[in-house]
Amino acid sequence: MTRDIPGVGAIADRFDAVLVDQYGVLQDGTRAFAGAREALEALAARESPVVAITNSGKPAEAKLARLAELSFTRT
Repeated sequence: MTRDIPGVGAIADRFDAVLVDQYGVLQDGTRAFAGAREALEALAARESPVVAITNSGKPAEAKLARLAELSFTRT
């Protein structure tokens, strides 16, 4: 059974951590998705651990640099 939720914040307290895929969830390769940064900021305010994952073959530093270019922070 599925149900709609208004955002990840509505269920974040039910989990120990949140995994997000870098491509397709946070950004599309050229820009951040609307609300992605705000959602991560809200999770950080709740002190919810967030891990960004990807199956990209690029080195981690390149992926971190790209996220920084899109105004995402490591925190």
